[in-house]
Amino acid sequence: MAATLLAGALMLISQEPSTPQKLAAAPSELPPPSGPYGVGRSFECWQRVEIGGSAPRRLPVYLYYPAAAHGREAVLPPQKADENYGQLARRFGAAAASSFSPAIGSAVTGAGLAPGSRFPLILFAPGAAQLPTDYSILLEALASNGYVVAALSPNETGSCAGPGGQSGASDFEKVSLDLLAMLDRLAAPSGHPLAGRLDIGKIAAFGHSRGGAAAVLAAARDPRILAAINLDGDFAGATAEARPVQPILYLTSDPEERTGLSRLFGSAAKDETRRADLWRQVGSRSTHAVSLRIKGSRHLTFTDIALAPPQSVSPRNREARLGSISGPRALAITNNLAVAFLEHHVRGKGLQLPTSYPEVAPFPVEPAAR
Repeated sequence: MAATLLAGALMLISQEPSTPQKLAAAPSELPPPSGPYGVGRSFECWQRVEIGGSAPRRLPVYLYYPAAAHGREAVLPPQKADENYGQLARRFGAAAASSFSPAIGSAVTGAGLAPGSRFPLILFAPGAAQLPTDYSILLEALASNGYVVAALSPNETGSCAGPGGQSGASDFEKVSLDLLAMLDRLAAPSGHPLAGRLDIGKIAAFGHSRGGAAAVLAAARDPRILAAINLDGDFAGATAEARPVQPILYLTSDPEERTGLSRLFGSAAKDETRRADLWRQVGSRSTHAVSLRIKGSRHLTFTDIALAPPQSVSPRNREARLGSISGPRALAITNNLAVAFLEHHVRGKGLQLPTSYPEVAPFPVEPAAR
């Protein structure tokens, strides 16, 4: 029942006004990642067989990887950028969307893989209405630090020619199975462009919103995954029943953004109580369950659009969708927390989470001891 209500609320939240006309604007330059590697990228079209399905399920996947050379490139080709413009414009207005359709990032298509050792693998799933390229700053940061990121793109099945069923209508269950199918493909000794260069003993799952909760579910189902990161994803349906033993990092936004869910559950306070109770249950068996809140953030602060100049988004819209925190600051904090968590739990380096940021607080806040 709760899962059905949650799905209904998310549908209400996702309803957007009509698309404003695109403006002439210089593309936004995303900051280069801080890691020592350049970043390469490829787009792959894979499939998995669904139990009871009439056709294989298409799996559009971006591979971000450490590259030998540094470069700059549009995060989307012109046609895809025009398609992506609509959902950005309906949310943030024409000015912000025009400068991010496309933005210029550091991932270069077909760049040569960096020489040397094998690289750990991160499986990534975006939010329900997002593309992996909406998280270019986060994914490029991981690749520049020596990780291969396999990013599922369920909203791009039209880019995959040939037989196969659509993958766009995804739920938590399907996304988690998609991630595990990607893992199976990449763990194979051949059949993908990075064969022989992955350290398949060092794997993590990562995602935002629906993709974040699905990443935790995937970890609960597959011991090959050593750790999981959930960026502000609500646990519902099968994900609410997940009890992973692996370390989990759960980064959340301020509760005021969740207006649709708050209305559904009666108030923001009740929604917060629900989320906290679910988190305690999901994390109850984890060997290291960490939940933190980035104060002043909102649900979409974890995406590249958080870098939109203040004047390009109305104050009301910015507060509702991106919050009061500086976008560059929020993304830098998220990058640093994610990389430190993965370095410790995937690479085995003895780093501690940098939790001294004044913008970061525990979630949920536990009551004072009696």
